[in-house]
Amino acid sequence: MAVPKSGTTVDLTINGSAKLVNGPQGGSALWLTPSAAGLAGSAFTTDSIEFTPEYRFSTFFQFKMGDTGGIAPADGMTFTLQTEGATALGGTGGDLGYVGITPNIAVEFDTYQNAWDISDNHVAILTDGQTNDLDPQTPYGLQTAATRAEFLVAWPMGMCGRSG
Repeated sequence: MAVPKSGTTVDLTINGSAKLVNGPQGGSALWLTPSAAGLAGSAFTTDSIEFTPEYRFSTFFQFKMGDTGGIAPADGMTFTLQTEGATALGGTGGDLGYVGITPNIAVEFDTYQNAWDISDNHVAILTDGQTNDLDPQTPYGLQTAATRAEFLVAWPMGMCGRSG
């Protein structure tokens, strides 16, 4: 399935409850889950990318978590680099569609405090399907109600973000 963005096409495999919807300004948007409990969705590049020591990449994306359907945005989502393949899909709820996919490294955007979380509003780096943050003192948070967040992820791992 192709998702056009700014004149380019990226081939994605859409899994679980994820689907493409009409986005702002007539473009496509990826909807990972509707406002319902117990769902997980994912989208990964259809073609594998080999991460050699020389490999570099960056990607920019925007996302919005909303309170549609009377359910507050929970539990969040991850931006995941993984080797299982294009059809990978992790667990639901606090597993963020990520737990169970290994090996991997992920940027977590968490909007709900489960027993293992440091707060109900944080961004963290996770690895290998674990939900414990690599940096438990992460100061970054998200504003989720009617806001849009923008992030740049680069490899070797780096991250910049803005919410508002």
